[in-house]
Amino acid sequence: MGNIPEPVDIKPRIPPTPNTNTAPPANDRAARLAQMAADAESHTSSRLISLEQRRKEEELREQAEAKARERYGKQDTKGAYVREQEKMMMGGSAMGLGDVLGRRGGKGLLRDDV
Repeated sequence: MGNIPEPVDIKPRIPPTPNTNTAPPANDRAARLAQMAADAESHTSSRLISLEQRRKEEELREQAEAKARERYGKQDTKGAYVREQEKMMMGGSAMGLGDVLGRRGGKGLLRDDV
């Protein structure tokens, strides 16, 4: 048992490298910080400008809606298509659906024979 060789480390040994993780000079850090602050400021100002534009567009849209409501609010709540269909069906009179069906005598209605 004395003929057993010593274990050999087969991993390659990497020589230690000099410490390259040194902090950058203070003036470089200050310059980067100033650049980041300027970028943030320009981003904020451009964002404020776009928000102001959106607000103005929204105001214009709301004014247009208010004008449309004022103009069409004087009419009844039915849409133009529904009013047109009622004119065609009821002959343009002010009769309601019940009156029209009563005048027809029930013609055209489906009946469930019970």
